[in-house]
Amino acid sequence: MGTAKEEYKLSELINEIVEQDCELNELHYDDYKEITVIVENKYGGKYIYIDPEEDQDWYRCKYRLTLDNDLTVTRAEINDRAFDNKTIMGGLYGADATIFKMWTRKSKLIIDNYQTSFTNPEYE
Repeated sequence: MGTAKEEYKLSELINEIVEQDCELNELHYDDYKEITVIVENKYGGKYIYIDPEEDQDWYRCKYRLTLDNDLTVTRAEINDRAFDNKTIMGGLYGADATIFKMWTRKSKLIIDNYQTSFTNPEYE
């Protein structure tokens, strides 16, 4: 699965999720795909919710990350499944593997500028 980095950027993670979960190559020239990204400050930390579908409530989002005050990933869930030590046995790929590496390494997730609207890369 490779080694984990000390820091990741939210924009890069979102792009990886979009590449994995959204079929952008099926969009027509004028079409675009909206996704859900929610970043909240509460309970002394940050909560990141990402879903490949638009306008999802936080509790319906496929990807959920909890960060400490210093932006360290302390909890990660995909499809309502929290990571634990057995997670790796199921095999992880793409964004799922990246999120798992972030969680195991206790990497920081930098909240940078990100986009939530994507088009077919063929037409860019």
